Amino acid sequence: MRSKKRSPRQSRGLIQKLDQDDVFFLASGLAFNFLICFIPLVLVILSGLGFFLHSSQEILNIVRTYLVRMLPQASPRLTANILNIIKDRQIVGLLGFLGLIWTAMNLFSSIRSVLNKTLEIVSHHSFLREKLHDLLYVLVTGILFLLSIVLSGIFDLIRTIPVKLGLPPMFDLKWWGWTAGILVAYFFSVLMFFILFRFLPTRRPSTRAAFLSALLIAGLWEMAKYLFRIYMNFINSFAAVYGSLGLLVVFIVWIYYSCLLFVLGGEIMWILSKERS
Repeated sequence: MRSKKRSPRQSRGLIQKLDQDDVFFLASGLAFNFLICFIPLVLVILSGLGFFLHSSQEILNIVRTYLVRMLPQASPRLTANILNIIKDRQIVGLLGFLGLIWTAMNLFSSIRSVLNKTLEIVSHHSFLREKLHDLLYVLVTGILFLLSIVLSGIFDLIRTIPVKLGLPPMFDLKWWGWTAGILVAYFFSVLMFFILFRFLPTRRPSTRAAFLSALLIAGLWEMAKYLFRIYMNFINSFAAVYGSLGLLVVFIVWIYYSCLLFVLGGEIMWILSKERS
């Protein structure tokens, strides 16, 4: 028969655990590592544009249109720098890819450290073993992220088919495509968070705790993405506050919020694991 007595550590509530682990500091560390990882990612994207589009001029037209709208004062200098990156896309792409792999591995190492702290786990694994695990999770989450983008794009395309074919309103698929897109994005978010929560810590938590935490955090994260899109539609209304840096400020805040949600998921997983035991 399971004892009903609980130790003082098990009886602490979620709020006290959040304060003890200094979740805001942990989220700041994760956000910083993500932003560092974002730098080589931009190089890889620009290099990829250079390979997939027909000419550097096409890329510049796309970039110039975007920069003039978002960063009108800095766009000439940025356009010139981007052109230099495109011209050297082979070496830049290689360096960006290697940098992305390394920084992403460090990011996953930071994620493991955060989960180990929230779950009160002490790691005894070797450095090489953990780095190999980090590389595996980089590949897995990268594939899931790409699949999510591709499927969301497919559903967006499906929504426009009746309009392009001139079909009557009864064949309108906009609502269906919008709903399916949200469900697919939520499914991949749950899967991604579940993989991170369940397999990344040095000692695996229970499947139930990881799954329930993933369900909650994925829902909050999808809400954050939706709010971010709403802001993007009205970003010009806030340009007077932050000027041309408005998008950058919102992006950094969104990254921090995402990392804070992830840390919260780790704390919730700890609570669920303790209740289970």
